[in-house]
Amino acid sequence: MSSTVQYPDYDSLQNDLATRQAVICPSEMHGIITGLIAGSRQYNVDAWLAFLLQEMDVDEKTQVDELLLVHQLVNATLEYIGDMALELPIYLPEDSAPMKMRMQALSAWCQGYLYGLGVSQVGDAWLEGKQIQEVFEDITAIAREPLEVLESALENEDTEKDYFELVEYLKVAAALIFATLYDYNQEDVAVSVQ
Repeated sequence: MSSTVQYPDYDSLQNDLATRQAVICPSEMHGIITGLIAGSRQYNVDAWLAFLLQEMDVDEKTQVDELLLVHQLVNATLEYIGDMALELPIYLPEDSAPMKMRMQALSAWCQGYLYGLGVSQVGDAWLEGKQIQEVFEDITAIAREPLEVLESALENEDTEKDYFELVEYLKVAAALIFATLYDYNQEDVAVSVQ
C-alpha cells in the first residue's frame, strides 16, 4: 500500500510557523506528533492539534483549522504509522540544506519525540527489554547532545554517510518503540478489560 497523504513541504511549513512566530520547528513538531501517536492508547487528532497549537505558542487568535500544513503533517504521520508496511520518514530539511541545520532539526525531532512520549503518559514499564532501553537511551542522548558535539562527530569526509545512517537508525528506533508500545498498550487494555 502506498501513502496517499504526503508530508507538507518542509520549507513551506517552516515559513508558515515563522510567520506565526511559533517557537517550534517542523522537525520538533513531527517528533511530538510521532511520540504522541506511539504512546497513545486512543487517537484524538483534534486534541493533538489543540495541543500543538498551544506548544507553538502562537497568537491566541490563531485557530486550529487555520493550520492546514500542520493538519497535513499530522494526517500523513498517522497514515505512515498506521500502515506498518510503510517506513516512517523522519521529517527533516532537504538533504541540500546545510549540515548544521539538518543536525539541529534531527536533535529537535528527538527532543519532540521524547516529549510526545512523555505527554502521552505512557509511563516507563514498557522499557523492560535491553534492546528497547538502548534505543530509548540513544534517542535521549541525541536529544541532549550539544549541537557542537553532534557536528564535530560528523565533521569528516563521511559526514553525509554518517548523517544518513543516524537518520536511518532513528527510523528503525521509532518503529521499534511504536511496535513495543502498541503491544504494551494492547496488553494493558486487555488486562483492564478482564
